[in-house]
Amino acid sequence: MTVNLPALLPWPLLLAFVGALGLGLALTPLVERAARDFGLGARGAHAGGPPRLGGIALALAALVPTAITLAFGPELIETSEGIRAAGLLGLSLVIVGLGIVDDVHGTTPAQKLWVQTTVAVATWAIGVRIERLTGLTGDPMELAPWLSLLITSIWIVGVTNAMNLIDGLDGLAAGVALVAVVTFGAFGWLDGHGLVLLVAAGLTGALCGFLVFNWKPARIVMGDSGSLFLGYVLAVVGILCTVKQYTAFAVGLPILALGLPIADTLFAIVRRVRRGSPVTEGDDGHVHHQLVRGGLSERQAVLALYGLAAVLAAVALAFRAAHAPVQALAIGVAALVIGVVARFFRKGVQREESSVTLESAQELVRRRTLSRAIRDSENVDALWDNALRALLAQGVVEAELELFTKRPALYQFGRKTRRHRVATLVIPLFGDDHSFGVLRVSRRTYLDDMLDRQREVQIHVVAEAIIDALDALGPDLRREWVVTRLPRR
Repeated sequence: MTVNLPALLPWPLLLAFVGALGLGLALTPLVERAARDFGLGARGAHAGGPPRLGGIALALAALVPTAITLAFGPELIETSEGIRAAGLLGLSLVIVGLGIVDDVHGTTPAQKLWVQTTVAVATWAIGVRIERLTGLTGDPMELAPWLSLLITSIWIVGVTNAMNLIDGLDGLAAGVALVAVVTFGAFGWLDGHGLVLLVAAGLTGALCGFLVFNWKPARIVMGDSGSLFLGYVLAVVGILCTVKQYTAFAVGLPILALGLPIADTLFAIVRRVRRGSPVTEGDDGHVHHQLVRGGLSERQAVLALYGLAAVLAAVALAFRAAHAPVQALAIGVAALVIGVVARFFRKGVQREESSVTLESAQELVRRRTLSRAIRDSENVDALWDNALRALLAQGVVEAELELFTKRPALYQFGRKTRRHRVATLVIPLFGDDHSFGVLRVSRRTYLDDMLDRQREVQIHVVAEAIIDALDALGPDLRREWVVTRLPRR
């Protein structure tokens, strides 16, 4: 995209940054209040926590000042490029809309992937595309249209989801994105790419305003509406940064600037494939989870990852330098950082695989605690709540407790999906005098047969605790039971 860089300095950049910062500070608390008033955004495991619709404020704060700056400065951009910029604005709003639907109602991975792929193809169609690759010699290799479309789509969808996956701690995704967008802004400055500079200024201001409310303890989180928006914008800006670059490693610079979320996503895919779990199924093996388990507080983990993202960004900027010694030093630092990160993840995976005994001990303590809570339940509703906690700890994705009482009594949770490899258990609940009912559960299965057997045994222990609780509640429910226990042989 061709933009008149001198005309952009200094007021349009200042307008975009200050406007985005002001909108971020003003809109974020308004969105938070509205989400709480209407009960939107905080759902599932986040119910009762901060609303998940902060991405609305973030997107509006970033896009509105940028659009106004371009609209009132027609000399800044050519007409054809203005149409392309308008197209990118519309596609960004589509991504934000996808995130809002997911935050409020939930979507399947297939639905998200379909929309993201459609947006990626549309982005390529309007001219934002990876059209060449450069090698060590710096000679560009033109890509065939189909290959350009494939690589562009993979890049956009991959980066979009990478930012979504790394959004696991308060302030983490916003801070990592801030480091990346400042790096891309520096690329735009060095290459004289005004549109990159303008977008970077607007997004920087929006992220700074949002972080005021997103830093731990967060008043609001960005949710999928924010993380998907950030991922898409960073992916597009990363492509724009390579348009005027013909030097060696040019295409690799955006990859390095986004090295943390990309590496975390790649390791997550490898980890889930090794376990036999669906790639789209969440887990707690991400780098921020491992840092917290390693003893860091959430704030310390976030700051440590900020530092790692900044190191990778500095290496990317050094690659951009024209002097060979600086590039050689950058290559060495990049190799060292990547090696340390890979070693850290490898140790984390090995520790996870070798800690079955420790996990078993922890599960034993947890099982006893939860079983005691089940047996001490004061009524059937409390019994179901306590039993459900124990079952969820064993990887149960669907549970049903049916009691053989005069009035229908059926408690249900969850449902199986194609994303889960499950095994189903049907456990009759036999007391001394009555057949209380039946417990049906579907639990995730793993490649580890020993772990699968342990989970099955623990579910049976939960069933025994349910029987004991129903026996204890017997005097209050005795007239309710309709199935008498058959005599034992």
